[in-house]
Amino acid sequence: MKCVLIDLDHTLCSTEHGVEVALRQFANQYNVQNLNGLKKQFSRINKKLFKKYLVGRFEIDEFRLRRYEHLLGLPGITIKCASSPEEEATTFTETMNRNCELFEDTISFLEFLRSENVQIGLLTNGPSDGQRTKLETLGISDYFDEIFISGETGYDKPNSNAFTNALNKMQVSPGDSMMIGDNLDYDVFPSLNLGIHAVFLNRSGHHPKINSSITVVQSLKVLQVENMFE
Repeated sequence: MKCVLIDLDHTLCSTEHGVEVALRQFANQYNVQNLNGLKKQFSRINKKLFKKYLVGRFEIDEFRLRRYEHLLGLPGITIKCASSPEEEATTFTETMNRNCELFEDTISFLEFLRSENVQIGLLTNGPSDGQRTKLETLGISDYFDEIFISGETGYDKPNSNAFTNALNKMQVSPGDSMMIGDNLDYDVFPSLNLGIHAVFLNRSGHHPKINSSITVVQSLKVLQVENMFE
């Protein structure tokens, strides 16, 4: 194996803490008592709007504003913004990104890959500023030989161009490469279709039945112990 491509969100880092911090601040400001209910509502809103952003329905700033406006439009919220929805949406997003957290197995895995002398590429969907903020917060940029962010390359997973662009830049073939990610539709299936070895990182352990031909692990430690990169 000459090259390993790795997803960021939910693979190397958890965004849950950042979301909780931002939603707690929102709940305090707008006197929302049911934080768990707010989390569920936000998850629904975020998934729906992010899919539209990925297919070009609107730009990133509009996505962030619409997401925040949907929160402001939830039942029971009657207090007006202290500044403006645009400013609060920006602060809300920054709070989420600045409070993401690495999974406990991330650093040891990245150091292990370095010891194996394979190229490491980060392949992540999302806006440039948001993903760069996360990388700065997490302090892991130097582990990667190349960083591919859809907001910078113009190619979103699962578009095959996202993968071929990365391999071309790193000058490796699909057969000599592996993709590791937490999403079957965005990371695993498109990789396999291109002849890239793929690993589904299923940290939760909960998922519908998966084809036995797909490599599934619940921790990056498993890949390190079994050393699938030789």
